[in-house]
Amino acid sequence: MGETAARTIISKHIPLSYAFAYIGDGAVSHWKYYDGEEPDRHFVVDMLNLADYHLRNTSMFKEVTKMTPSDWFDFVNSSVCDM
Repeated sequence: MGETAARTIISKHIPLSYAFAYIGDGAVSHWKYYDGEEPDRHFVVDMLNLADYHLRNTSMFKEVTKMTPSDWFDFVNSSVCDM
């Protein structure tokens, strides 16, 4: 192995702001722009809150429907969604 090259830090990237848009049902339901103190921490908090909102509003999909063999056959061979 050769010599290890010395590394010099020449710049530091610091987040100054962030923006996001959450799209649900084909439209923007939440959006935010932030340019205050600690934008990285605020971004993570906002994403956790948005994840909680998303999980609460999609919890109806957690119920599993009991399907008969005939139901499965119809489901697998369907070309149109009945929702």
